[in-house]
Amino acid sequence: MPIIQFKDQNIHCDKQQILLDELLAAGCSVPFSCRAGLCHSCLMYATAGTPPKTAQQGLNQEQLQKNGFLACQCHPDADLVVRLPSHQHDAMPAIITSVTALNQVVKQVQISPSRLIDYHPGQQIKLTHHGHERTYTLVSHPEQDQELIIHVQRIAGGNISQWLCESAAPGDTITLCDVQGDCYYQSKNPHSPLVLIAAEVGLGAMLGVIQDALWHQHRGPIHLIHHVPSVADLYLQDSLRELCQRNQQLSYHTVVGSWTKDSLPQLTYLQQSHFFFAGATPRIMEYWTTLQQFNIPLSQCSVISFGLEEVSNQAVDNLDLSF
Repeated sequence: MPIIQFKDQNIHCDKQQILLDELLAAGCSVPFSCRAGLCHSCLMYATAGTPPKTAQQGLNQEQLQKNGFLACQCHPDADLVVRLPSHQHDAMPAIITSVTALNQVVKQVQISPSRLIDYHPGQQIKLTHHGHERTYTLVSHPEQDQELIIHVQRIAGGNISQWLCESAAPGDTITLCDVQGDCYYQSKNPHSPLVLIAAEVGLGAMLGVIQDALWHQHRGPIHLIHHVPSVADLYLQDSLRELCQRNQQLSYHTVVGSWTKDSLPQLTYLQQSHFFFAGATPRIMEYWTTLQQFNIPLSQCSVISFGLEEVSNQAVDNLDLSF
């Protein structure tokens, strides 16, 4: 039976078992979300041994060169020594400069870090306040915005989101670290169509990707879909319509209520598109199921999945993920 070494633990895991499950069962702290190989939250690297190729599907060339793999897709067939990614930024202090309501439950928060941060719109950064931490997606653009911008949805039982939405004010201090994620615009083919699907506050992440694509003068069509449970959950509609008017290749529509196969527009370029998803894991799985019906491969998808790591076990029951 293969032995997997992670930090100071040796874990037995045969090829019928999933490495992520065995790591969690052994008490290891490993991030995860979708468990389907979409979100890449459980990305790990093998520093000794070779991970199975089935656990490397959807990874980019840099991740493959470093022996990267997805723990949720890994059925080990040999001994491995594994580690989590080492992120590029140490912790730094930062100051909140503004908090603006976008709708009844979403706030836009602007943050001034103590030093410059190298990032791509759509990447994520960890925010810490009074011992609580949460990862948020960067909506801002490093070439256009002097400060960092995130969108925060208030979640019952979420320590960070409730503080940001209800109590945080300009001048409050926080700690930032760990810029990470590969769900961002990459200008390999500036003429390829892009389809972006955002669930609720995932709109912020997709807006960041769109603005970066436009900054890089992307030539192909860009179509944005905002999926929300009710009309009251929509936001930035006027700004998005104005953005579409200024950029003829950009189009935008909303889906209110349940998601079905028909929610995906009948675009002539669907099969050639690269897809971006952002939202809670159940929504991501719905979108991926739809794309599978159109035979879209995983290699044409980039995903930001919002897990529930901020929320206490008791508060999970308060979340409405049923729309």
